Amino acid sequence: MKKKIDIVISFGLYGLGLLSFLLADIFVSENFSQENIAEWAFYKSTIIILGSIVLLGYDQVFVRDPSLVTRFFKRFIVQALIIATLSVVLIAVFKNYTFLKGLYLFLGVLLFGFVNYSSASLRACFNLWKAQFSTNFWKILLLVFLFFGVFEEQSYFFIIPIVLTLVSALIFGGYKTKEDRSIFENLSDADSRAIATTFLFTNLTLILAVYGEQFLINLSGDTKASAHLFKYFAVFTPIALSVNGFLGFYFGPKIRRQQKMSIEKFKTFSIKISIFAVLITMLSVVLGYIYMTYFSKTQVGALDWMIITSLSILCIIRGIYIATSVCLGIFSDKKRLKSVAILFWISAGLYIIGVFITLNVTSGIKAAQIISILSVSNWLFRLIVSNIYTTKILKEIHVVS
Repeated sequence: MKKKIDIVISFGLYGLGLLSFLLADIFVSENFSQENIAEWAFYKSTIIILGSIVLLGYDQVFVRDPSLVTRFFKRFIVQALIIATLSVVLIAVFKNYTFLKGLYLFLGVLLFGFVNYSSASLRACFNLWKAQFSTNFWKILLLVFLFFGVFEEQSYFFIIPIVLTLVSALIFGGYKTKEDRSIFENLSDADSRAIATTFLFTNLTLILAVYGEQFLINLSGDTKASAHLFKYFAVFTPIALSVNGFLGFYFGPKIRRQQKMSIEKFKTFSIKISIFAVLITMLSVVLGYIYMTYFSKTQVGALDWMIITSLSILCIIRGIYIATSVCLGIFSDKKRLKSVAILFWISAGLYIIGVFITLNVTSGIKAAQIISILSVSNWLFRLIVSNIYTTKILKEIHVVS
């Protein structure tokens, strides 16, 4: 009964976070200027990308050995400070930021990294609702502050909610181990570092696939392409992508506890996830169409069906990807993870090159359309690779057992 209540509360918090982020992005796309939309999209993508990188892949290893939550904490503080400082300095120089603007970005990245650490540790110890609170409470606060226009400086809308959420996460004990270790791997520091490094390189490609387009577009200064793509992502994808994300959050620890997955169960699991991905994408697109057609104040002229189609395919692929990524992350060995990471990096490299070429030969709406197609291609490659390796691994486990 307690587990069911935990799941219900977790899903409720996730739903509120989803709705808040959805409404916040829609509010921005409807009320901000094109330049401010681009700046918002860049700040958001930057703190999420860099705030995830500072964990160096350990958020995934915590699920395998929750004792690392405490053992790794002091080292995490040091590496978070170093990574946040170096990365933000480079961005500030490239974007010609003032010291104050660079400082705000640094604080956003660093604090978001600590929130991610707390959420990952709580999730690894099966404190699901607390983990969801740490992940989503700042999104709720962001919407409230945004709606009431509490701040003039955009970065404050992120920094203040993240600070308040971090304080709550620390109160929850998001830096301690409370789970019985008997059902988990006992990883040495060397093994955990090796696995985390592999996860880091894999996760970097995932983060770039999810948030990279806005980061890269804004580095190039194409505000029109950024604002156009941001609006369509905000309206047509968040329901599908966020619900799919919750499934990944939920099934990771659950399958880890089961400690086994046959190839037959994996196929059944994949089919169910695929059907759900199609249905939730249809719902997301239909609701997006209704909003853009009847409620949007800024929509002028015909809808961009090329981007809508690309984003719909993208949502379905990312939904199906859940089944393979969860099983691959739990059951794969270091050698296989390294091979997958290399293939993902090849795909990510081609994707980044494609985006830069696109931004150099065209701009605006046309650039946004091409980049959306490149995103679909990148995700499709990730799905194929992940599925091939997951199937091989589960077959081998079945033969050994």
